[in-house]
Amino acid sequence: MNGIDISESQKYINLSLIKCDFVIVKATEGKTYTDPCFFQHINNAKKLGKLLGFYHFARPENNRPEEEVQNFLNVIGSYLGEGIPFLDWESSGKYDTAWAKQWLDIFYQRTGIKPIIYMSVLSCEHAYNWSNVAPYYKLWIAKYRDNGIDYNYDMSNAGKSPVPKYWDTYVMWQWTSVGRLDGYGGDLDCDLFYGTDVEWKKLCKKEGEKPMPEYKYFEVLSGVNKYSKKEHGDMFFTIDGRVSNFQIREFACKDGSDEILIDGDLVRRLQDCRDKFGVTTINSAYRTPAWNAKVGGATNSQHVKGKASDTVCKNTSPLEVAMYAEAMGMGGIGLYSSFTHIDTRDGKARWDSRSGREVGVATFLKTIKLGSRGEEVKIAQRYLGISKDGIDGIFGTNTRKATLEFQHLHHLTEDGIIGIQTWTKLLTR
Repeated sequence: MNGIDISESQKYINLSLIKCDFVIVKATEGKTYTDPCFFQHINNAKKLGKLLGFYHFARPENNRPEEEVQNFLNVIGSYLGEGIPFLDWESSGKYDTAWAKQWLDIFYQRTGIKPIIYMSVLSCEHAYNWSNVAPYYKLWIAKYRDNGIDYNYDMSNAGKSPVPKYWDTYVMWQWTSVGRLDGYGGDLDCDLFYGTDVEWKKLCKKEGEKPMPEYKYFEVLSGVNKYSKKEHGDMFFTIDGRVSNFQIREFACKDGSDEILIDGDLVRRLQDCRDKFGVTTINSAYRTPAWNAKVGGATNSQHVKGKASDTVCKNTSPLEVAMYAEAMGMGGIGLYSSFTHIDTRDGKARWDSRSGREVGVATFLKTIKLGSRGEEVKIAQRYLGISKDGIDGIFGTNTRKATLEFQHLHHLTEDGIIGIQTWTKLLTR
């Protein structure tokens, strides 16, 4: 069957003039955006008896999956069962396949309907590891031969059909983004569905299956608690009822032991990092005393107590993570060349080991002012919203002006100096 997918970009399309078997309409994007033409397009297609679909454009780099599922459901709720739900996966955060899996799982668990994921074959399906998604969710794939205009579903210039890496097959192919159909003069995405109208309608409905057993939750508990890697390892932590981005196994000791000690407050702080910076990796969390000794850890290491994590946030410097941890009031913070140590100890400890030897520091929120230079200045300039061309690591008059404006807006002391108070507001707002 042949069809199209449309959005506000086709706001003036008259679907009654268009030959198509199905119409897929953009519904939402991110956690708040609704396509202004969704209801117009979907209702027109419905009146014309077209097979329906609706899609959500994901923004994993900015939001939590449950927030975006909620936005999608808020808009398409009354149409559930009448169209196929799709997840449009092509933003700058498309490397985060775990986020996509969570979005798909959450939608499925809340509706009983399995959504279909859309992506490009080369820049996405081949580029990232989809082994944890492909067995459970169907694929709508995009591949264009060129940018030449194609007319009325003539696929003679479509090129070879896509060959996915992780999926055995796909239900639909978006083969051009510059299709032209009689009745509309603009560009259209044209799609080929490999099935009948009966099969399309089946994909709109609940499958009647139980939620997938591999996706389980464990609510974060206060204090340090013991977990079993074998029994609990595949479970995701939830925080106040919302799904976190961390499985219990991620905190396990590298020696393969079953018992894991995890402080609930550490999980919460790591999720804060994930919400702020995106993909967050735990290099080392709990360590058994024997393993801690083997890797040269301190005898009283917070890792042995289940209260520490050596953490990497993708595309974020360890210094910026340390500064954010300082603004959050973490107990222990250690800065290294490739990761940041954070822990939930009572009291405070700070150290900077980038030079190869420990150097004590009182705080990572270094005071900067007119004339200051360095990485901290660049970080401040980004948080102040200074244009990319102006981020030079030099605290000049423009940076001071932006600082004064920020301090005024947030009712801080207006001195043009970024100290602990201003840093904390910049980093945590």
